[in-house]
Order: sequence, then structure tokens, then C-alpha cells
Amino acid sequence: MKKKPGGITLSFLTITIIPMLILGLIITASGSSIVLNSLNRSIEQQLENMSNTVLVGYDMLYPGDYRYDTVEDEIYLYKGEKMINGDFEYIDQIKAETGIDITLCYMQFAVITTLKDVYGNRIVGAGDSDVIYNEVVVGDTSRFYSNVEFGKEDYYAFYTPIHDGNGKVLGMLCILEDSEYAKPLVWMALLPILLIAFFAMLAACFFSYKYSSKLIDAIHKIQRYMAGLAKGDFTSSMDNDVISRSDELGKMGNSAVKTAAALRKLVEEDQLTSLNNRRSAYKHLHNTMLSYLNKGVRFCVAIGDIDFFKKVNDTYGHDGGDAVLIAVSSTIKRYMMGKGYAIRWGGEEFLLIFEDAVLEKAESRLKELLDEVRGLQIVHGENTIKVTMTYGIIECDKVDLENESLNVAAKNGEEYEDLLKRRIDKYISDADARLYYGKEHGRNQIVSHEVP
Repeated sequence: MKKKPGGITLSFLTITIIPMLILGLIITASGSSIVLNSLNRSIEQQLENMSNTVLVGYDMLYPGDYRYDTVEDEIYLYKGEKMINGDFEYIDQIKAETGIDITLCYMQFAVITTLKDVYGNRIVGAGDSDVIYNEVVVGDTSRFYSNVEFGKEDYYAFYTPIHDGNGKVLGMLCILEDSEYAKPLVWMALLPILLIAFFAMLAACFFSYKYSSKLIDAIHKIQRYMAGLAKGDFTSSMDNDVISRSDELGKMGNSAVKTAAALRKLVEEDQLTSLNNRRSAYKHLHNTMLSYLNKGVRFCVAIGDIDFFKKVNDTYGHDGGDAVLIAVSSTIKRYMMGKGYAIRWGGEEFLLIFEDAVLEKAESRLKELLDEVRGLQIVHGENTIKVTMTYGIIECDKVDLENESLNVAAKNGEEYEDLLKRRIDKYISDADARLYYGKEHGRNQIVSHEVP
């Protein structure tokens, strides 16, 4: 039979455990407040960055101002010339990649949303509370709420007012995150504090600090990444320490990376051909130019188009023309892998960047590519279409611009980026002049020499 603790033992345990329990509760309460406040601030910043990213995406996809129109008492919201009502593709893609819900409202009534009721129907037409409407729309200010109820679910929500071309508030964009995801983070932060505080206050404070610093550091890394994404920077990478985490912060980091990839595809990739689009061309040329200036890595630029493409469209229709563009683009993309970049410059025109190549090497590769294009047999319905291409190509250290001007600007910090862009524009212009010469002198060829 076990002996029960005596009076001294019980007193010792009492005076030791009770103060430690009280101290642990105080530390836990303080820690809870710090963690919750930090978490709320982090979520607010994350949702604000996502709000900015969504608005930037809309500006890139549908240039122009927000406006509305009324037809038979129905309100229709527009972005530029694009009617937003019923257009769920963009917000659904972000929802699929990040798990974050998005609602765009005219005044306080939802026009489009990713939120659905228990029957799977989108909650379109629902109105936000008068408090939110007055603070965001009437007050024309962005607001964060830590407990907004939709249906039977609680959400963190960030509201941003949207304006028409005259600066008048038309409605608001709402970014929503399910509040359930924060509960594991809270417990994960508090449990080590409870255990350590039970044994020693010093150890509790030390380990709490070490753990919290890692948690907050990961949150700050996600914040910095999302802030860059909101500014349209798709080149930065998420810190591997965040990506490798197995907790909710790791999931948040991976979701941010997927969002960046989805937005980059929408903004920088040609939808028909899956090649880089014209917007991304200057980024690749800029980076290639810096590699040339800093490391001496030579490169060439070529511009070409499909010969008699208008005749293809006139003969086989635009579907036939699209089939030709897709087949040619697929051949170019496959061939250019590991050699540089392939860009759809516009219409039937393509821009190629040959990295680490002098003119002779790049021209030899271009001849191989044109032979593959000539050999294509593009099936469209009952017809087989064959095409040729004409290209102008230039080696980019032979443009009539002085290297000294770039070096001086680099040292003095004067208009360096502007000089880079002028040099890039000159490369493109010279390659385009050679393309034009080739089209005027027989087509189906490569022009690599200087032209009148």
C-alpha cells in the first residue's frame, strides 16, 4: 500500500506547484494575447496583400475603370469593357490555389463570390452588414474584421473599397479566410509555453521566445513574399524554411507560391500558344542583357513570322489559323528548351532569345528550327496545311551603342534602366528590319546581315 504524502511534502508541493501554476497561467495569458495579436496582424497583412494582388490582377486582365450599368432594375458591374457579373474564372482559380474566398460587391451586395451555401449555390446578391457598409463604402476606407459570419462559418475578412474613374466608391472587394485554420496555430504556440512554465519560469520564457521567434519569422517571410506579389513581382522565391514546414504556416507558404504561379501564367503566358507573351519579353531580355554586361555571356535576338499567314486565315478560316499557330508554337517551344526563350510577339510574329550564342551558332540553330517548321503537316479537318517562316536575327554585341555609356551610368547611378531599355529596343528594331527585308526579298529565309 502506497504511503500518502505527509504534511511537509504536501506543503512543499503546494508552495511550489501553485505559484508555478499561477505563473504559468500568467505567462500563458500573456503569451496568448501576444500570439493572438501577432496572428491577427499577420492575417490582416496577408489578406490586405491578397486584396492588392486581386486588384492588380483585375487591372492586368481587364484594363480600365470600374463602372456599373442598370438594365431593368438589374445592376451590372464592369471593369473596363468586361462585365464582372457571372465571371467567376479568375476568383475561382485563386480560391482553388489558396483556399481564400473572394467576394466583389456593388455597394454592399455581392456581384460575384466564391462563397457557396449548403446546396452548392453561390451566395450572389447577399448583402454585408450595415456596419461594414458604413465603415468601408460610406467611410471610403479599408477595414479588417476578425470575426465575420457567413452562413454558419466565421471568417477573417479584409474589405477594400473600389472606385469608378471619378473616384466615387462603387462597392468593395472582400477577402475571406476561414477562422478555423488559426486554432491549431494558437494551440501549437501555447502548448510549449504551458509545459515549460510548469517546470520553470526562466525555461518557459526562453523556450517561448525561441519558438515564437521562429513562428513570427516564418510569418514575416510570407508577408514579404506576398507584398512583392502584390506589386507584380513574380520572380522572387519563397524561403525554403517556410516551404519545408509541415504546419499551417507551411501550407500558407505553399499556397502563396501556387498563387504566384497561377497569376504569372495569367499575366505572362499567351493563352492560345502557351508561349511567353509580349509582356514577359522585356523581363527576359533585361535579365539576359544584365548577364551579358556582368558576365560577358553573348546572346542573339531573332524576330520572325509565318509567311502568308493572312492567306491561311482567308483559306481555312481563323480556326485553321489557330491550328497553325498552335502547331508552330509547339515546335518552337520544344526546340528552344535549353537554348533560350520563345515569345509570341503578336499575331503570327515570334521573338526568340538565343542565350550563350554568337551569331553563327544562333543562325545554325535557327536554320534547324525552320527546317522542322517546313516539315510540319498541320491537319485541319480534311486539309493538310504546310507553312514556312522568315526570320531576322542579330547578335547583340554589335548594336551601334557605346558600352561606355552603360558603364558610366552604372557607376553614377544615372538612368541605368532607361539605357538598358533603349539598347533592348535597338536590338528588337534591327532584328525587325532584317525580318522586313527578308519578307520583301522572297520570304522563307533567315536574314543575318546588315540591311539597307
